[in-house]
Amino acid sequence: MGRVDNKEVVEKERQATLLVNPRPVNEEFTLYSFPSKNMEYMVSGTPVLTTRLPGMPEEYYNYVYTIGGEGAGAVTEALKKLLEKPQEELFKKGEAARRFVLNKKNNVLQAERIKRLLV
Repeated sequence: MGRVDNKEVVEKERQATLLVNPRPVNEEFTLYSFPSKNMEYMVSGTPVLTTRLPGMPEEYYNYVYTIGGEGAGAVTEALKKLLEKPQEELFKKGEAARRFVLNKKNNVLQAERIKRLLV
């Protein structure tokens, strides 16, 4: 699609059945990495499938689906399992993720946490 407006990207994310963000887990940078793409996906309200990264806080895993291993086979297996689930179950997971991010991880709350660290 080439370069598209953010509004169109968000619209497409909301129309999707599932958003997938596989990341390598054995790289050193993942110890300190929290993919902003996961947060963006979660806010869309569409369910997310991602890898378990050491840098992603445990509380987020209540709101996303995870890939159970490395490589294409693990991604394929996770996709098969998820796409067999009822659409309503996927929708509820996506909506729960959206509420979690908007209510618990929004910019105002995150700035407050940073401010408390600095004081």
